[in-house]
Amino acid sequence: IDTDQDGVPDYKDKDNNTPKDMLVNFQGVPIGQKGSATGVSGSKLGFLPAIFFDFDDATLKTEFLGSLAQLALAMKYNPNTKLTVIGYTDNIGSPEYNKALGSRRAQNVANFLVMQGINVNRLVIESKGSADPLTDVKSNDANRLNRRVQFKVLEGGGFLELPGDKNNETPEELKNE
Repeated sequence: IDTDQDGVPDYKDKDNNTPKDMLVNFQGVPIGQKGSATGVSGSKLGFLPAIFFDFDDATLKTEFLGSLAQLALAMKYNPNTKLTVIGYTDNIGSPEYNKALGSRRAQNVANFLVMQGINVNRLVIESKGSADPLTDVKSNDANRLNRRVQFKVLEGGGFLELPGDKNNETPEELKNE
């Protein structure tokens, strides 16, 4: 059931009364108005993907490679866009260790984007460690939400557009990728 019809089921939705013209993140929290120049971290995708990790691990999971490849494609199509790649951890471990782990997670995600053809100068690595958790609940299931990498648009303005957004066509330079 999705009472407010924002695309996030009620059992995951932190805001069940989202107005219909709002973009939401994966938790159903409003992050921008549809059609606005700001959007979710500047993304036309509705929101930039969050990449989740196993406990005490910075290895990319195969289930997130498609989302990252789509993000790389959007960046190729928007060559002036720069992103901050932000690594997070749960609260298990010392602040110093978690800061380093968050940095390794962000670096691994950035490395994948670079392997997809994104210039490293368009990416800024940041680690928040265990700061800014998505949830403060102390359980293994809740901690999984905190073990993540998220993105913030630094430059490039407006929305990230994907190939096919304009007139449903893929640009010639991206057809062979």
